[in-house]
Amino acid sequence: PLVSIIIPFRDKLNLLNDCLDSILNKTDYLNYEIILADNRSQEPETVKYIQNLIKEHKRITHVKIDMDFNFSAINNYAVSKCNGEYILFLNNDTEVISRSWLTEMVMEAQGPKVGVVGAKLLYENDTVQHAGVLYGLGHVAGHAFRHLSDSDSGHMDRASLTQEYLTVTGACLLTKRTL
Repeated sequence: PLVSIIIPFRDKLNLLNDCLDSILNKTDYLNYEIILADNRSQEPETVKYIQNLIKEHKRITHVKIDMDFNFSAINNYAVSKCNGEYILFLNNDTEVISRSWLTEMVMEAQGPKVGVVGAKLLYENDTVQHAGVLYGLGHVAGHAFRHLSDSDSGHMDRASLTQEYLTVTGACLLTKRTL
């Protein structure tokens, strides 16, 4: 199925470039489109970069969104401009490190009782930033395995296994468009 990858941003060209470069060069799942949800970018370098990018890559669409910053509204507007059966919300400060990332996420999302699918996200020092949300960790809920080394599989390998969680972070979240 077609996956629409929505990436909200405002300028910060270095982050956006790294994110897009990693998707375009490290993704083995090829049935995707990218919707760049541009919330009032103004830097000339960003504007020029986007112009060149959409000329070079037909799967990338640039959507200008002129509103005060509202993360939910920006993403919802971008959804109205995409064609995918699946929607992937992705922060512009993320980078792909595994070629099969999107293939694996789409496979998991096809389950009949699956609402959202997330990914294990790492900090630059290769420790876990997000790997699912656990109820009762911290005050109400918290991130599983936060700050655990990526090379450490955790108790009973839980930090390395696909599993069900309360929810996942919105930094990298795949869901069916119908949901």
